[in-house]
Amino acid sequence: MEEKAMIKANSQTTRCKTEKFLQIISAIIIPLVIAIATIVITVQQNRYNQATRENDLDIAQKQREQDLLIANQTREQDRELNTRQRQQEQNLADQQRQETLLDNYIRDTSQLILSLNFSYTYEIREYIFRPQALAVLRQLDAKRKTNVILFLHESGLLSSGEDPISLVGANLDGLILDIEEDTAFHPFLFDLALSYTSLVNASFNNRQLRYADFRYTQMRGVSFKGTTLLSADFYAANLRNAKFSNANLRGADFSSTDLTGCDLSDKQLYNEILTLDDAILPDGKTLGKAPNIIINGDAELGSISGWNLENRNNITAAKYKNQTNQAYGQWYFQVNGNTTQLNMWQRIDVSSYANMVRYGGIQMVLSMEASPSDSTCKMYVKTFDSHNAELQNEIQILSKLEVEGDFLYTSGVLPCRRDTNLIDIAIQTFGAKIIDNIHVSLKHSGYSIG
Repeated sequence: MEEKAMIKANSQTTRCKTEKFLQIISAIIIPLVIAIATIVITVQQNRYNQATRENDLDIAQKQREQDLLIANQTREQDRELNTRQRQQEQNLADQQRQETLLDNYIRDTSQLILSLNFSYTYEIREYIFRPQALAVLRQLDAKRKTNVILFLHESGLLSSGEDPISLVGANLDGLILDIEEDTAFHPFLFDLALSYTSLVNASFNNRQLRYADFRYTQMRGVSFKGTTLLSADFYAANLRNAKFSNANLRGADFSSTDLTGCDLSDKQLYNEILTLDDAILPDGKTLGKAPNIIINGDAELGSISGWNLENRNNITAAKYKNQTNQAYGQWYFQVNGNTTQLNMWQRIDVSSYANMVRYGGIQMVLSMEASPSDSTCKMYVKTFDSHNAELQNEIQILSKLEVEGDFLYTSGVLPCRRDTNLIDIAIQTFGAKIIDNIHVSLKHSGYSIG
């Protein structure tokens, strides 16, 4: 019994000690866990707070940047708005100034024209009308320049047939003289004289510009779509990339022009244009040539058609045998029998060259070939005006320029008067048995004959 009581007492003692130990441990661990949990929560809270502050700072920074951007954009928009407004006001003021300038010019010039009863001396044209026109053109835009040009033309001051005023050096770039095909407004601007001016990217679509004077003009990119340019003069004009679709170019002078990049058709180039002498053709490489105004000068008609002779038995057309030189074609003129002196002549109507010739500086270039090489060749030239009055009567002994085999190439030059309408050409040879390639062309020389 005592042993059981002792065991029971020991067990109770051990349980008491364990309970006491657990109480001690609990008293230590629980605060420790609470402390650790508190630390962890505090750290997490601090991190959260830090992240929140950083996010708030980032949001605040972005908001400040956004506000700054909006403020800058607003200022820029205000600045652009103010600039556009100032430009509009300046443009409006400039438009009003130009309109007033144009109105005053037309009114004052009209009054002067009326006071002169449309009779203008050289001094009035040169020292009053010309400087006034150039002065106003320098201050106007392309649209109002168009009005000035139309006014001057309608007043007879820019008509090439009436001693026009000179607008040398005038900047008329972008001039717009188009008309619609179905418009009721008359399209006629005959004899328009704008030589020595700049007409880059100007437009004359569907206009009637017969006998227009565009000599020495800068006309890059100009448009002549559907335009009638009968006998117009483009001598030495820069016409790069010009547009000529459906334009009528019959009788127009394109000597020494630059036609690089133009849309000219073969019909326009070779059937309509009067002369392409020394012109740069649309391919930018080939040079044009002056046409031969002689009829059947190379006997290629297979006859002596076109020629007058003292004795038609003295000469016949014959075919070359084994001819390899394309320059001579297939036919030539053969002098028959014992004929030592040959006379043949023809009259040439050059009225189609009248607009080209009237400015002066045109020469007649004469050439022919004969065999044997010791032959002598002369050309007798007479010129007449439109009333058949004789202007020139000259003899040109053709110079020996080249001998190829038994052929002699000869050439000569004579001036052509401004009012030439008909040319009589007479060929005289001594000792020639073969004659070929008789050629007469009208070319610009750079000097003027009255």
